[in-house]
Amino acid sequence: MLVRMRGAAAVLAFVLFANAAVAQQKTNPFLSTSTRESGTIATGGTFQQVFAAATSAAPRNGCLIQNTGSAMQYVFVGPIASATEATSYQIQPPNASGTPPTQGGAFSCATLTGGVVQDQISIAGNSSDTFTATSQP
Repeated sequence: MLVRMRGAAAVLAFVLFANAAVAQQKTNPFLSTSTRESGTIATGGTFQQVFAAATSAAPRNGCLIQNTGSAMQYVFVGPIASATEATSYQIQPPNASGTPPTQGGAFSCATLTGGVVQDQISIAGNSSDTFTATSQP
């Protein structure tokens, strides 16, 4: 009986190891080429679209927006007609003269549950401030 149990344990260990090895060889079907959507705030205090809402035919697999300007920027998720600074995410500006210097804050489309925000995404800030944005459609 003990020999059979050891044999069964060895077979089980082999199957688990083989499955783990095969799982590591699979490729991610969601890998895609990143698209840059960087820009400049056209009109201070007015929201402008960074990313259109995703569709079922063209879902968004990820995105990132970083403040490269000199003042606070605001990112709104949802219809641009509803965008306000009070209901937006604040993105801190970089601080090149700080100790230590810091990069600008960033907004990610990733959710805490592993999803990706699919809504329209807009940004506002001071006129002529810059931002860098990348998405994976």
